[in-house]
Amino acid sequence: MIHFVVPGEPMGQPRHRSRVVEPKEGKPFVQNYTPTKATKRQRLVGLVASKEMVGREPMAGPIGCKIVCYFALPKSAERVRNPPEESWQSSKPDCDNLGKLILDACNGIVYRDDAQVSSLLIIKRRCAQGDEPRTEVRFEEMDDDR
Repeated sequence: MIHFVVPGEPMGQPRHRSRVVEPKEGKPFVQNYTPTKATKRQRLVGLVASKEMVGREPMAGPIGCKIVCYFALPKSAERVRNPPEESWQSSKPDCDNLGKLILDACNGIVYRDDAQVSSLLIIKRRCAQGDEPRTEVRFEEMDDDR
């Protein structure tokens, strides 16, 4: 089992962006890219995962993954009396985009290919007042017992 926590506000994988590049010579072409903010977040996830994987080989068989994303409590929801407890988060980003960023970042570090992930659970929560936003990730090798 591999478990790690990525500090900071959870982020979903955004759509790829496109731009037209007009070189000094030759024809213009379309270049696709991932926004910088997402690239930085993927690097952070990969760094935290690789620290957990020191001395280990990437997983080889089917894998189960649980991702719990804790989003910051909005300032408007903070209270001196009766501070809010942890609760469900039902706004953007979408669960599938949250999972995509994490799984892509762990590709080649925790496992050889993200196609190995056979079971995926993604949970979105809002932090209790005073808690820091974070993403908790757990990978387990699956066995034949259901």
